[in-house]
Amino acid sequence: MPISQSNWIRYVCGAFGTIFIGFGINCLVNPVLALSFFELPYSAVPEQRMFADAMLMAYGYRDIFMGLAMYAPAYYGSPKALGWIMLAASSVAAVDGWVCYSIVGAGWMNHWSYAPMLAIVGAPLVAGL
Repeated sequence: MPISQSNWIRYVCGAFGTIFIGFGINCLVNPVLALSFFELPYSAVPEQRMFADAMLMAYGYRDIFMGLAMYAPAYYGSPKALGWIMLAASSVAAVDGWVCYSIVGAGWMNHWSYAPMLAIVGAPLVAGL
């Protein structure tokens, strides 16, 4: 049986989806910790905190959406769609790392470390292996 048809790869993708949902919930309920993933401090200036809270709310919902987007094809058995979503999530992690690298100057490996894992899981699904 090709790995793209096996149940275990769907469970792995579901686990990644759960992690994304957890990150999203963290952004919504604990913005101070969420900013630390980008090596950024939580400002003491009220206007800057309001901006950070708004951006983290959008970021949190983005992560929740990505997690739910992984659940649907994993549950309903669409390996190619699941693979493309995993590759898209990998690109999001890569861009998050690039933001840390180019703007903050630290913390990029917090994101780049799991981007290849998402791609390694997604590529065989897209290829139908």
